Amino acid sequence: MSVADLQARIETVSGEIDRQKEVLKKLERSKSALQRQLNAVRDPVTRLPLEISSEIFIQCLPSSSNPQPGARDIPMLFLNICNAWTDIALSNLALWEAIHIKYPRAKGFGQLLAIWLSRARNHSLSLSIHGTLGEGDATIVREYAEKLRSLKIHSHDDDYLDLLERMSFPSLKTLEIGILRDAYGEAPCYSLYQTLDILRVAPNLVECTFYNLSTCNDSRTGNLLLPSLRFLAFRGEFQFSDDEILKLLTLPALETLALTMVTVSLNDLASFLKRSSPLLQNLIMIRRYTYQELDFTQLDECLRLVPTLTHLELSGRGEYPAPMFTSLADSPSLLPNLLSIQINCPQQTITHLLYSALVRALSARRTQIICCKINWEDGTEPAFAEEPHAHIREALRGFAADGMQIQLGSRSRNYLYSFSHTLRSSVILN
Repeated sequence: MSVADLQARIETVSGEIDRQKEVLKKLERSKSALQRQLNAVRDPVTRLPLEISSEIFIQCLPSSSNPQPGARDIPMLFLNICNAWTDIALSNLALWEAIHIKYPRAKGFGQLLAIWLSRARNHSLSLSIHGTLGEGDATIVREYAEKLRSLKIHSHDDDYLDLLERMSFPSLKTLEIGILRDAYGEAPCYSLYQTLDILRVAPNLVECTFYNLSTCNDSRTGNLLLPSLRFLAFRGEFQFSDDEILKLLTLPALETLALTMVTVSLNDLASFLKRSSPLLQNLIMIRRYTYQELDFTQLDECLRLVPTLTHLELSGRGEYPAPMFTSLADSPSLLPNLLSIQINCPQQTITHLLYSALVRALSARRTQIICCKINWEDGTEPAFAEEPHAHIREALRGFAADGMQIQLGSRSRNYLYSFSHTLRSSVILN
């Protein structure tokens, strides 16, 4: 057979292969369509009222985060089962009102994002972003900004700050801004007032959380009133997040405040409370990674400014626990509505003076306080803590028997019922 004949034969066979591939594709599509029909016939969900099947789909959504847009993730997975499930999913607007985006994403993701958000129609939206938002995606977010009720952004850079400043979020209720560290543990420092400008474009904000925030001053000055903000927290790795911005805020509706006390002092906190006059219910102050101690006199001044407080959590160095419990015992006007208190302190603070003050305070407020926890660092034994006398242990056990939740020890172990044995063991081992 000549070369020309062989080439002609190869072309004929290649053409036949292409035709068979097309036939195979058609057969695969037919099989998929038939399988979807079979799924619909067998599926009891399709025989339920639409209201019930829609609620079942909603209950399948992740409870702790926004759904991801993967083909194997809900709700996208619903579109690949059968025609009936597709119809149910597309008619259920609540399935599409939230999305979590982790960058980098595949090329063309912006088109999928636009389709996803459009399926929610007139519903308010929840958007969470991890990484750096692409320019095309940013345009889509800007289009839906006025419908956002929740926005969470954790990013490596500050490009999104400029993006947010140029938008308007009249419906935004929940805002979370997190700073991601690079491979060397470094994180960008943000302009304090640029961060403040983000809050200005969300005047109806109810909850705000900052993670690993690091701020620096610039030439601008100003302050901001947020009349609807009820929750403000500064959190992050190793409990670090710059809370400097609190000095510029007035929050009359604030109910929960969690501070790292990195830059805010007790005097700053007192000024904020006087300026805002909030009906604060929950106050958390964490000062772990600093040698500056909490001063009880200043702390007492702050606490007397919030008589509505029901939960107090303090973490930090200093001799404040004993005098604070003494003041709680002797002064009914100090935190008159307190229900729960938690102290996280070094072991050296655990003394007989503290035990006596603790029992006096719990005795004076026996019908009021429902939870009292005194914790030291988890994983360490109380080798440096003084053992409470028998009458102290008996009194604390009596409070527990009456229904009060008592914790004395590490976060994972309550030493109230085994303090003597643990103390002796720890001394021997050391």
